[in-house]
Amino acid sequence: MESEAEGLLLWLMDQGLEPQHVLLDIGCGKGKLRSVVGYLDEGNYYGFDRAQEVVYKMGEPEKFFGHHPDRSTWMCAFDQFEKLGLFAKRPTVWLSDRFNVAPLAGRKADFIFCKDVWTHFTPKMIKRCLDACSTAIADDGVMYASFTVSKSGKYHEGPDSYFGAEYKDNTAYTVEGITKVASEAGWDAELMETPCAPHNQTLRLTRRS
Repeated sequence: MESEAEGLLLWLMDQGLEPQHVLLDIGCGKGKLRSVVGYLDEGNYYGFDRAQEVVYKMGEPEKFFGHHPDRSTWMCAFDQFEKLGLFAKRPTVWLSDRFNVAPLAGRKADFIFCKDVWTHFTPKMIKRCLDACSTAIADDGVMYASFTVSKSGKYHEGPDSYFGAEYKDNTAYTVEGITKVASEAGWDAELMETPCAPHNQTLRLTRRS
């Protein structure tokens, strides 16, 4: 596990990530970017996930940290962050299945990382994700998102709707298909060398001026 976390940090550093940058981690899970949290300056990591059970442990309010947008509900920390002494870096995590980026409180992300999320998304959901990211990314910011490559050659494979489907239902795209989805949402996308699983690929996305 640590080799994966360290590998993702090294990969992001190769893409230009520096300690002073702000990073938004979409689908933060159990803390796959924990090495990134340790690398960034205090307060520069933000992450959210739709699954409560992977974001925090139930029944342990002493582990709360960060803020919900309403500023009244404390969210819980990752066990990973606690074990590694990362609370001092003041990472902020929250629950959201609707791409809520309000906890950035007006800050703009230099990097947005979205690993193993679009692998479950329909085109409509990807566009909603990108619309939210458009409000959260810096003018010169960059986004990296992984997706599963379609084996059939179809532009899109998978369920027609996301919120009514089981999370285990996977989606897959051709490179041309997912690039078109991004373009329709106002983003330029290019395929690049991936830090993801062999069956997935990574897009580098920038917001079109």
